[in-house]
Amino acid sequence: MKPTSIDFARLRYKDSWIQHMVLGGPSWDNFEHAKDNPIYVGTKTHKWPVNGFLFIDPVSKAHYVYVGAYGEGYLTPMSHCRLLRQDGASWTDLGIVLKGNPGFFDKDGHTPDISVVYDAGKYHMIYDWGTENFNVDGGIAYACAVHPEGPWIRDLAPITHNMELKPLIGRYKRTYAATLIKRRNDWMIVGMMDRAPWGWALFAMTGPKPQGPYSERQLMLHPEQSTFHPPLAEFYPAYTQGGWLICPSTSVALNRNTGCIFRAKLEHAHRPDAWVIEQAGSVWHADDVSNEHSGIWGQTYSGAVDGDGRLHAMFPSRTANGTGTINMASRTTLALNQDDGFVVSGHAGPTLAILRQTVEHGTLRLRYTLRGSAQFLPSFQDAIGPAQPSADSTFEVTASSLHNAVQLKPGTHTVTFEYSTQTGVEGLAVGALFVDKSSHLHVSEMHVTGVFKPALLRYSAMDGVLGHAENPAEWVISKLSGGETMVRANTVGQRIKFNVTGRKVVLLFKNVSARSRASIYVDGVRVPVALSSRVSVITKTEGRHAVIVEFGDLELGCVGVLVTATESNHP
Repeated sequence: MKPTSIDFARLRYKDSWIQHMVLGGPSWDNFEHAKDNPIYVGTKTHKWPVNGFLFIDPVSKAHYVYVGAYGEGYLTPMSHCRLLRQDGASWTDLGIVLKGNPGFFDKDGHTPDISVVYDAGKYHMIYDWGTENFNVDGGIAYACAVHPEGPWIRDLAPITHNMELKPLIGRYKRTYAATLIKRRNDWMIVGMMDRAPWGWALFAMTGPKPQGPYSERQLMLHPEQSTFHPPLAEFYPAYTQGGWLICPSTSVALNRNTGCIFRAKLEHAHRPDAWVIEQAGSVWHADDVSNEHSGIWGQTYSGAVDGDGRLHAMFPSRTANGTGTINMASRTTLALNQDDGFVVSGHAGPTLAILRQTVEHGTLRLRYTLRGSAQFLPSFQDAIGPAQPSADSTFEVTASSLHNAVQLKPGTHTVTFEYSTQTGVEGLAVGALFVDKSSHLHVSEMHVTGVFKPALLRYSAMDGVLGHAENPAEWVISKLSGGETMVRANTVGQRIKFNVTGRKVVLLFKNVSARSRASIYVDGVRVPVALSSRVSVITKTEGRHAVIVEFGDLELGCVGVLVTATESNHP
């Protein structure tokens, strides 16, 4: 075959890169960050204003941001909600609009994160509440007002009281970070539940009035579902646009810039089967400025569409000393992404952007701007996955993947060099960009010339533990002599889940014997297979898939999967 030249910095090749909730990936997102950011900075007592809700008042057309103001570490002092209003080119701090009350169910506790809807002459609010330790005792409650600034009249009883709730699927109980939605004939709350630090889920409930009563919670999105779902995703808050309910999310891994956008038709959003992934990765980038030192840090951006159809977004971050910042951005609603190259940034941890194609011998022309430290890895061959399957997780790069790494010089440069890709354990390795923590890379051109092949990508067993939101302490996990991590069940019926993009998947097992038992599911359908050290599964279609292993004995071990990159992504 003749060599071809592909510019992987172009938007059309976005799907030629892996997007992973721990490793990260490149972003072409179209958000323009406001030049006068930040609009609010944490105080000495409430250092972490790390969540917020953007509200465009349909009456006055004014823009408001309700800021969830926390103390450092979340628990002390008591959190509250304060209000910012845009007045021309500046923002005015209107002070605290909601705080705990010793005579209420919060017992003078926490009232940080809120959501507001205007309807029939009133402003309706739902908010997080919690006693001194809101992780133990808290929930969601309702308040109303005749002005966005308040005063807010709180209902005497909460909508949810977490201590009284039963866990859904035996795991998800605590309700928090909720958004209030007005629909044609009812009201809906979409909110979060967690099994921290391993799993986060989106639930929904409906009611005839904004204050309720509401139906029982029902899970909409969660890692344990039978279909593809990126783990570690936090969803607050959601917004509506053109008949859709849009739910952006951000990973709570150590480097928090990777995310997804989920959506459902508004009138069907109470049904789990209505939800789809609009975009996985390439949702958000950090500008290289001091007030965005931590990338998105909190939950995710809060969106609101104005009368001209432009999406405005409030987003939280932190400075280098850990002080929270509240910032603004906007983009057209017509295009999620732009075609002016991509950004890869490292914050508290590094980011690894991995190509899904490989060449044995290639020429790379790279035009970039870098602050900090970054490398091009021509022979990345590690198993993809987290070092630990939990929040604040990161990854490790082995010496074999660093072989012949090209160190990029800080500044703006154009470099051209030839490289050869090593043959790894399972075929040719792949090219990758490694961006170190506290570093920022913008790539405007990445021309690779060579004979391209879809890569054979290896995912670790720990990625399967992460994918099903499992507590690793409930599994038997061991390091093998070759460096692989093997997981075995502690209880018959335990599951791991691999979220993959491709068509051919090979499951890698150890300790296989005549007594071995396991069930394999692809997108919720059980696949009849004969167990061996390598079990091949061909999915019905190309694209995103969930492969679940349910262990039927305690000796069988899994060391990961191999995935052949989707052919349609091959240039």
